[in-house]
Amino acid sequence: MLLCAVLAVVVVSANGCCAPERFSAYQLTAGLEMIKGSPKSEVGLSKFFHDGATERSAVVVEYAAEGGRNRMKIISDHRNKRRYIINTKTNACTVKTINLPFRRFCTDSSRHLFEVNLGYGDNSLTARAFYKEMDSQDGRYKVGHVFLVSDACIPLQGENFGLGQLNFLLSTGWGSFSTDFDDSVFDPPPTCPTLSCSQKDDVNIFEIIRNKGTLKYGTL
Repeated sequence: MLLCAVLAVVVVSANGCCAPERFSAYQLTAGLEMIKGSPKSEVGLSKFFHDGATERSAVVVEYAAEGGRNRMKIISDHRNKRRYIINTKTNACTVKTINLPFRRFCTDSSRHLFEVNLGYGDNSLTARAFYKEMDSQDGRYKVGHVFLVSDACIPLQGENFGLGQLNFLLSTGWGSFSTDFDDSVFDPPPTCPTLSCSQKDDVNIFEIIRNKGTLKYGTL
């Protein structure tokens, strides 16, 4: 099996499919953005957990941005409309209310582009490429998204990139895919407060990194 590859967030074509309801995988993400003519880079390694049956996800991420390194964990519980952002060193935690539906890993709103063989011999697989355009988080720009999935609809590799005046490139690699993990990964630590603030939009991990991980109850 190929142990590592590159995607962006898999979005939901005529050849539609969905990844398993429950899985975990490692992600290697690298981003480059031009801000007022100056390049800004970010690199992150994370472990991602997804459980469609209970509509929960979690990601433990170690990242480096502009010379700084840190670790954090984000737990999203869509049924209870809660998202926990946790400093894994200090357990500083903030809680937000989320009203978005749980996002499953499917291809059915994307345009099928082509099929491609990755690797060679016994260490190879066939992948399908898809393309989708979406709005940026602030709704001002369009973002292009090209990604590959295997025949089993497991995310493999892809790119997010800005269209028009939005200048950025974000690549994410997925590997060590598994369907077996402990549900305790979704349990927030007791340091998380019970009160929450409202949050209308989804959390973009790289937005948190870009803003230096500032939290209401501590700094990442």
